[in-house]
Amino acid sequence: MIIRILTSSLLLLWLTSFASAESLNGTCTVHFYGKSTLHDFDGQVACHPFDLVVEENESGTQVIRQAVVEIRVREMDTANDRRDNKMRSMFESSKYPLIRSRFADLDLTALIERLQAGGSDPARLDFNLQIRDRSLPMQAEIRNIKAAPEQITFDLEFPLSLASYRLEPPSVLGLIRVDDLVRVEASVQLRRD
Repeated sequence: MIIRILTSSLLLLWLTSFASAESLNGTCTVHFYGKSTLHDFDGQVACHPFDLVVEENESGTQVIRQAVVEIRVREMDTANDRRDNKMRSMFESSKYPLIRSRFADLDLTALIERLQAGGSDPARLDFNLQIRDRSLPMQAEIRNIKAAPEQITFDLEFPLSLASYRLEPPSVLGLIRVDDLVRVEASVQLRRD
């Protein structure tokens, strides 16, 4: 409880020190975890650096305006060349080279209030995830928020169904198949411009 109050206080101090409109530079690393009939696997990819604008709206709350975060399918790496090639083929990376996450405005003041209120439910973040030509609403849990004067870091986690994007999971000889559900985690760092 004390850690939650301390984190909330640091976040509040961090946010109140923003000018009326300020930019943040963002980076993230995405980790993904899957299962197959043979063994589990994991991989990672860095997202493209992105910029966020923090503004104060009419009611005095701090809001991060709509953000778009992208990763290149060809940069996704599971440390297995054959598996990586099958994965890139599944995503049709030559035709659809990017996976995009589009976020709605994020009310940081409301997020801080939720953290201060406590409770066992984690904070959640809604976004649309575009894979190939399909964009679907998703929801990620926000965890491990840490604020310092010059940066804020946090983790996101959400499940991803390959079938919901009409993706055919890779297989080997029809015997070894990748499960439909993939767990995705992202470690995000936002720094003041």
